[in-house]
Amino acid sequence: FKKDLRLEDNEALYEASKDFKLLPIYIIDKDQWNQVAYSDRQWQFCKECLIELKEELILRGQPLVIRTGKVSEIFDDLNKNFKIRGIYSHQETGDFYSYNRDKKIKNWASDKNIEWKEYLQFAVFRGKLNRDYWSNKWREHIKKEIPNNNNKLGRLSINIGNFPSDDFFEFKNDLCEGRLRGGRKEGLKKLDSFINKRINSYSKNISDPNKSFDSCSRLSPYITWGCLSLREI
Repeated sequence: FKKDLRLEDNEALYEASKDFKLLPIYIIDKDQWNQVAYSDRQWQFCKECLIELKEELILRGQPLVIRTGKVSEIFDDLNKNFKIRGIYSHQETGDFYSYNRDKKIKNWASDKNIEWKEYLQFAVFRGKLNRDYWSNKWREHIKKEIPNNNNKLGRLSINIGNFPSDDFFEFKNDLCEGRLRGGRKEGLKKLDSFINKRINSYSKNISDPNKSFDSCSRLSPYITWGCLSLREI
């Protein structure tokens, strides 16, 4: 898992569960979280998403595995205990740090003869792309059938790990009592209230500083962290 913290409309999870025994994992990279773009409020939101995801995966049969450290080192450790047949994830639309991290993991997987399958979830298409065909590719992606992903997962014997304490990070004081709470359930509540209460005034008020607070969707963090998919919305 990266920024796709949901079970519904999760193509990577769906495809992985068809092929092999599945080990769902989220890796907390301290160096990434120490980037200037991250803060305590974002970590708290992410942790709330992960706690809910962990509970949902327990019901499926295999809890979410939490690890803290360098991704390649953690994969090396896992590969000593399990024969990794494939890595399944969504392409992450992130920053320069995550882009370079993924390039290193791609090289690691290639050196180990492990296939890494990445799936789209946003409207960013990597590589050279003729802009004249972008809209067609986007429509093709957004209209794909949402997979029915209710498969039970066989449990593997592994220490599932724990979240690091909040003082593990080097965040500045970032108290924000009114921040949005993380998790898919909260995201669905915000989506429901937007569709039923604010959507009609959204387009005309979103650029107005005096009115946008009451008209905005409040869905951005739930889309960013993948609690909700664009296809669902």
